Amino acid sequence: MTTAQEFIPRWACSPGATIQDLITSKNVNPAEVAEACGLGRDEFNRLLQGSVPITGKIAVSLAQNLGGSASFWLRREERFRESEAIVEADQWVQSLPLSSMKKLAWLEVPRDWRARIDACLGFFGMDSLESWKHSYADQLQTVRFRTSPSYPNQVSSVSSWLRAGEIAHQGFTGGNFDPDALLSALPELRKLTRIADPEEFIPRLQSLAARCGVSCVIVPAPEGCAASGASRVLADGSALIQLSGRYLSDDQFWFSFFHEVAHLLLHKDAALHVDGDPAAFETDSAESEANTFSADVLWPFEHRPSSVAAKKPSRRDIVRLASRAGTSPGIIAGQLQSSGVLDHAECNNLKRRYKRVGSRLLLKK
Repeated sequence: MTTAQEFIPRWACSPGATIQDLITSKNVNPAEVAEACGLGRDEFNRLLQGSVPITGKIAVSLAQNLGGSASFWLRREERFRESEAIVEADQWVQSLPLSSMKKLAWLEVPRDWRARIDACLGFFGMDSLESWKHSYADQLQTVRFRTSPSYPNQVSSVSSWLRAGEIAHQGFTGGNFDPDALLSALPELRKLTRIADPEEFIPRLQSLAARCGVSCVIVPAPEGCAASGASRVLADGSALIQLSGRYLSDDQFWFSFFHEVAHLLLHKDAALHVDGDPAAFETDSAESEANTFSADVLWPFEHRPSSVAAKKPSRRDIVRLASRAGTSPGIIAGQLQSSGVLDHAECNNLKRRYKRVGSRLLLKK
């Protein structure tokens, strides 16, 4: 966007400041200038504030009433808009989770503020802030994504996380998304929940998903991003499931994965789904369906005894139920907690815990 030789101020000065200075120095009646420009009082005030642009007609009127040439005023307007765009891009950069992006090795963050703009646009594969808005901000503003109430404005951080997922997806060779193959693969995918170590089950998960045209990537969430999972079908025809693993437990990891599978299978019309804290869940039929789907895959209804709600199961009962369902005890404990059969503090020692080392998930022993 810039070159090192240019002096680009970190602010944008509206031509209105120059107009106001000339009105004062020449002792000209502002109403006469506004009338000459063909503007009403309110519109002229917006011109001074920079929200109304200087057109060719206005430039001629300003030249006649305040001095300078029409081309001077048009150049002044052009430079202001250029500076305004750069200042807006600078503010956008400051809204990004730069410290996390650097820590996660997503981005080298230059010290020069102008170079940071170019670096951040490069990370997103964009040549302008307007392109980023069209590709990420507008989509996130319109899609209903379920995140934490602790992060009321997450667009910049969530978009950074989504872009990191796209980068991790690059090189995927699984072909087009095949919904029927994914549906058929559910029993095999559920079996992976019995494997404790992420270093063993994640490659197998990715391999099974790839056969269905689904790329599954694990990407840590940066600061300010409360997302636990996202799903979408990409322009190349493949599907992408992106998980942050932010809760670092097997019940949450697998529930998030199958929740995103549900979106791919049941809600094909939506271009993007982003999901976060269940506490922030906004009543929505698609999200309810995805939750029900995930719960049923992890613990099929036919394997749920009718007595489980009447009598609180013991630790041994949960292990037995998990074995019968072909899933992990931690997942059954999580389901019982979610349904209110168990308190959220009960049987948590049945859950497998993970730790994060860089971008990797490891079993916490």
